[in-house]
Amino acid sequence: MDTIKVENGRLIMDVALDAQGKPSASGKTVVYFSTRGNQKVNDGYIIGVNLYKYKN
Repeated sequence: MDTIKVENGRLIMDVALDAQGKPSASGKTVVYFSTRGNQKVNDGYIIGVNLYKYKN
């Protein structure tokens, strides 16, 4: 399971790059990880992450 967490004052992301991925809404890319918009993490910090590849 992919995770984003704060541990000992550090932001840690664990994302499987060998996952299958899902087609984006437009169909132009394959999405492997997304926070689906901005998310509060800790002490008011906000993160927004998208990990994707263009289709071949």
